[in-house]
Amino acid sequence: MTIAPEQRTKIRRYITEKQVKPVIVRERITVGAILPADVELEDVPDDWGPEVSDYSYVYAGDKVVLVEPSSRRVVHVID
Repeated sequence: MTIAPEQRTKIRRYITEKQVKPVIVRERITVGAILPADVELEDVPDDWGPEVSDYSYVYAGDKVVLVEPSSRRVVHVID
C-alpha cells in the first residue's frame, strides 16, 4: 500500500486537531503483525480517502497504524 505525502499530512493533521489519544500496545507494531483483541480499533474517517476507507486505525507510539478490521492485521504504519 502506498500513501501519498499529502494524504499522510492530512492523516497526521486529523490526529493532531482531534487530539486523538494514543493507545498503549505492548507488542512491537510492524506490518503483518496482529493486534491483540484488547486494542480498540477506530473507524477511518471518510476524508482520509478511498484508498484507506476499508481499514480501521489505532494511534500508538506516535504512529498511525492502519489495520484490516476482520483479521486485526497491520497493513500500514504512518510515522
